[in-house]
Amino acid sequence: MLTAGRMGPMIAKVQDGKLVETKSALAQTVPNSLQLTGPDQVHTKARVKYPMVRKGYLANPSSPEGVRGKDEFVRVSWDEATSLSTNNTAAFAAHTAQNLFSPDLMAGVQVVCCIKRKPCCNAT
Repeated sequence: MLTAGRMGPMIAKVQDGKLVETKSALAQTVPNSLQLTGPDQVHTKARVKYPMVRKGYLANPSSPEGVRGKDEFVRVSWDEATSLSTNNTAAFAAHTAQNLFSPDLMAGVQVVCCIKRKPCCNAT
């Protein structure tokens, strides 16, 4: 199977449903040993196997209870984790877009453009 990511294009070999080998998909002048670590990364005992969510966040995602770093984690289904992640990302994007294009920030952008004498400035 051909795949690509932060370690570059790789060939992944799967046997009996288990990743057993990864290697570079292209000829290399400088070997990248990270491309050989796929099976170790996938099958390590340290890997999180199931989605987990802070108990206080799960009880109230818009205003989480508990203390980060001290709150208990609980296992959730993949569907629930996907839903929580999607909703949180959408809310963050809406909040960021709202603040990113606020008049105050846009004024700041214009000031920076004027100071640097960029064409975005309306001042002469």
